[in-house]
Amino acid sequence: QQQQQQQVGSLLMHALLLLGLAPALHTLTATVSSDSLYTMTGLLLMANLTLHGFVSPDLRHAAAVNSGTMASVCLASRLPSNSAAFALVWFALVAFGEWPELYQRLQTHSRTAAALVGLVSMGACCALAWWLGWVALAGALAAALATVAFLFPLLLRLQESRHEIIHGPWDEAQVT
Repeated sequence: QQQQQQQVGSLLMHALLLLGLAPALHTLTATVSSDSLYTMTGLLLMANLTLHGFVSPDLRHAAAVNSGTMASVCLASRLPSNSAAFALVWFALVAFGEWPELYQRLQTHSRTAAALVGLVSMGACCALAWWLGWVALAGALAAALATVAFLFPLLLRLQESRHEIIHGPWDEAQVT
């Protein structure tokens, strides 16, 4: 109970702090050209993907969260209002900082629930892209997600039955 109260207090404190910093975040990179900003954002997001292990909170995890959050700050400076900048950075903090840990806990508790949450998340991303009018992006995203989530595991399962063990001089020595 007390831990939950501390977490809610920390959440409110971070939200208020971010709300107070939103005007500064909104104009933070106003002097930087858009091409440089978008390139930097792409590199930061690639660093986030590379460094994030989704396993334990260590130095790599902190670097991944920070690079993802900095990418959102870069993009927030190009948004039209302070509230939009606040919303983007707040969403990034949740998506890069809290979501992987929550999903990991869910996965250890119930694999079925984790798979269901993953499918709902994928569906929500595709639906959002469709709703925003990015039909080609929604189709490409749905195809990529279906391929990675369903087709590749199915192909691996089918190939598993054809697995042959070949013995030769490269095998490890066996104690007899």
